[in-house]
Amino acid sequence: MSGMSDNETSGLDRNIRKDYRIAEYEALIGKMDRAARDLHVAEVTFAAAIGLFYAWVFKEGSGVVATGRWILIIPVVLAILAATRLWARFAYIEMVARYISDVEIEMFGDVGPAGWERRYRVEAKGYYIRFRVGTWAVATLATLYVLFFVPLPSVKVTPDLPSSRAKAGVEANSLKSAT
Repeated sequence: MSGMSDNETSGLDRNIRKDYRIAEYEALIGKMDRAARDLHVAEVTFAAAIGLFYAWVFKEGSGVVATGRWILIIPVVLAILAATRLWARFAYIEMVARYISDVEIEMFGDVGPAGWERRYRVEAKGYYIRFRVGTWAVATLATLYVLFFVPLPSVKVTPDLPSSRAKAGVEANSLKSAT
């Protein structure tokens, strides 16, 4: 026999459960912070990759276009991968947020202070997520527009004819003799 009454045991169980829930709540908030940081890093990385790709294409000009317009599919794929990655990350964040909300309700009840997750759901109504996903949808459409409609530098093909090589050789020889 432990020497504790049923009231003392249930009070101890309640305290252990409360301590566990507080530790769990703090761990969940940490997960949410890491997921939000990961989301931000992924967005910046994908946006930078697309920007760098276009900078390279328009800097190199006709040399890149000579490989074929198909190369412009790369930023489309990057935008689709970004949207997919972010959608999956949002799903994870939403799952953790719902669980945090459940923990808040268990700890404080519906009448207690509304924690961040419950307040966010009431006030934001998912606008933030729709905005970010919408941004990547627009980015995908923009990359498709560039793929199909933006004129790229033309490729100048210089025929390699014997007469043009001979002429170039004559010009090179005349430059050497002039010096």
